[in-house]
Amino acid sequence: MKAKTRQKIVIAALPAAMIWGAYNLFWTDQPEPAAPPAAAVQATAEITGSIAPPPGLDLERVEQARWGADPFRTVIKPSSKPADKPKEELKLILSGIVFNDKSPMAVINKKSVRTGDSINGARIVSIDRNSVTVERNGRTFTLRVSKG
Repeated sequence: MKAKTRQKIVIAALPAAMIWGAYNLFWTDQPEPAAPPAAAVQATAEITGSIAPPPGLDLERVEQARWGADPFRTVIKPSSKPADKPKEELKLILSGIVFNDKSPMAVINKKSVRTGDSINGARIVSIDRNSVTVERNGRTFTLRVSKG
């Protein structure tokens, strides 16, 4: 089917569909909802009183009881033990090691350092082929070259 033929069919069908929809929406009579049968109305009128509670359930006690806490409320309980001191964290990144027996050198935090130098409050104790040993506040740490 050619595009122009298809376009003519759509243009002709669209107004026809809109007229049909408007007619059904506004000009057709909708049936009234049916009234309930008289027997159902009479049966409902005869029911009086309340529904009996299940045996063994004391309604007065239930009505007087307090409801518990909100089950959707989250409670954050403080920890019973005191907070530990944060672990001392070295912000030293060993990028590389240039090793020779006379004067080894390491690249830490993009700075070249030698044995005895200090960086970020840590003193370089030794530089080996695969690691660098640093000391800070009396504690000794070993840095290794990170891969990647």
